Amino acid sequence: MARTKNDQHRRAVDATKGPLDATELADAAIAAALVFAILAIGRLLAAGTFFQVLGTVVFAVLAARHRTRTVVLAVVSTVLFTVLLGGTGPITQSAVGGLFGWAGGTSLARGYSRFKTIGLSLLVGFPPVAMASLAFFWLADELRELTFENVRNQWKGIGRIFDLVNASSAHDSGTEIIESIIGWWPVALPVTQFFISIVYALIVRRLSRRVLRGVNDALGPVVPMDLELSNATEGPVAPVPLAIDGAPIRRGDYVVNESVTLAVGEDEHVAISGRNGSGKSTLLDTLAGFGADDDIERTGRPGLGEVGGLAYVSQRPEGQVLAPTVSEDIRWGAPDDVDVEAALASVGLAGFGDRLTSELSGGEQQRLALASALARQPKLLLADEITSMLDPEGRAQINALVRDINESGVAVVRTSHLAADLDEADRVVTIGEPQRPESQGLLNTNFVGRMLLTATDVSFVYDRGKPWAHEVLSDVDLTIRSGELVLITGSNGSGKSTLARIIVGLASPTSGTVELGEEVHRAIAFQHARLQLLRPTVEQELNSLAGAHNQTPQGIERGQRIASAMRSLGISHLGKTRVDTLSGGQQRRVLIAGLLARGTTLLVLDEPLAGLDDEGRVQLTDVVDQLRREGTAVVVVSHDPTWGHDRVDQHLHLVQGRLTDGVNLTSTEVPSE
Repeated sequence: MARTKNDQHRRAVDATKGPLDATELADAAIAAALVFAILAIGRLLAAGTFFQVLGTVVFAVLAARHRTRTVVLAVVSTVLFTVLLGGTGPITQSAVGGLFGWAGGTSLARGYSRFKTIGLSLLVGFPPVAMASLAFFWLADELRELTFENVRNQWKGIGRIFDLVNASSAHDSGTEIIESIIGWWPVALPVTQFFISIVYALIVRRLSRRVLRGVNDALGPVVPMDLELSNATEGPVAPVPLAIDGAPIRRGDYVVNESVTLAVGEDEHVAISGRNGSGKSTLLDTLAGFGADDDIERTGRPGLGEVGGLAYVSQRPEGQVLAPTVSEDIRWGAPDDVDVEAALASVGLAGFGDRLTSELSGGEQQRLALASALARQPKLLLADEITSMLDPEGRAQINALVRDINESGVAVVRTSHLAADLDEADRVVTIGEPQRPESQGLLNTNFVGRMLLTATDVSFVYDRGKPWAHEVLSDVDLTIRSGELVLITGSNGSGKSTLARIIVGLASPTSGTVELGEEVHRAIAFQHARLQLLRPTVEQELNSLAGAHNQTPQGIERGQRIASAMRSLGISHLGKTRVDTLSGGQQRRVLIAGLLARGTTLLVLDEPLAGLDDEGRVQLTDVVDQLRREGTAVVVVSHDPTWGHDRVDQHLHLVQGRLTDGVNLTSTEVPSE
């Protein structure tokens, strides 16, 4: 007999009786910090009740996505944090928010109706709140009398209005009612709280449903609510062999690819290729158990994150790096006898054990995420663009490592746009339509004009003055002029991203100076485009990124700029699409289109090629050409020293934070303004 939705979810959750895993711990910590910040703001603005509701919604979303013990940890942590705010108010708000949040989130996860939600909220939240209130009023008699006197004074003020309109009888009747309520406060207080609890539960339910939908669209449901949990603890771990036969691939309710056929053997190395948005990353999510596992044929459960199960390195490695130090991140979830130094050395991070993960570059984060995944000794490795932010030497090293683990019996399914990665696989499976890159040809590079930025003797040290201080830039000199294309290359950790942040003013050098020319408008597209996309749809995001001004100095209206940028980057058809349903490459195109429409005079693109297909790389080249024709200087930070070689004015190479002799193609004769 098929299980109902509620039965499936209850079985999936109840079957997981082990300790909190890394995801649950991380989400509990994030929820606690977020609720604490919300309550602190509420206290600052003297609007505690409103912000308490927002904190309750956070707990409700956590409860809908995780086990009860995760919510308990978050609530206890929040209560301990709120002691710092002083007084009993924030502590009480945390506890009440946790009770009603758990009830509301659990009701959403189990598909309860509105009336069942109210019933569960009253059962869980009303008795302790009512009893605590009665006990507090009973013991704090002075505060109780002060509260009652405040109620009387407020009614007197309202009563004057009745007197002015010759309704003194209503004033007198109201006074009698107020005095009766005060006299019978042990009964009136819980009755009032009963009705407030009903309204509170309905508000939390309504808000939480919307927030939960957005979170699930962005991150995928932790526990599939309408399917058998593919990673439940019952049955043997057997991630491979597996097969998908013509099944649709979905991201939430959105169908990314109508039909995908794939089979993976126990020792195969399969590469997935296709255009941005064809569903490559979503396919890996499905194989990991985040989607409809009924569409996948395999002999056992995938065992995501378990020793001997399935390991997944996503396109955004920063989301998988959880511990404060590199060595702790390797140990998190790995066997007790894991050799941390060997794991780090295998991915090119020898000696990084004591480094803070917050200081790692994007490429170093990719290496660490892979090392942590392999420390669990998986039988199937899912790798999504794991070399996209690596330099050529690092890419060759990681490809050799993947080749070695595959030969040792680990099945590998990876996505990539790079020929060097695809050549490593036993076979390449292409999904979606074939790419049709079309270059616009070479560009005359004679566009160099006025000085925009000059950096002199720039150095940067992380945690300066502390024993663990780490210098990432040293004595960097740089001049950028309008219309230039500047390519900055270097190995992972050489300081490229730090220099990019200094160029756009997001970081100040520890020493040295940065001088700007007149009317310089700077912008940056980060390595991880999703962090800069804050609106629900592409159309809304582009309007926000383009800025509030209606025209650029050239007199081009915002709507025209946006339409032109969308055409240039091949995203004209995505206007109404939700940002959360886009692939990583599509999100990068949206971000660059928005910055292009903004009318920026100095644009820094940090690893813009990561995750882009061949068509996207060609379109990026054409966009850079267009920007330079308009007088915009473009700084590209990349691991690919060959990109744009026929267009580059300055090629600057960083080695351990120092600029080496690059190739400077700028003409010595600078055109007059």
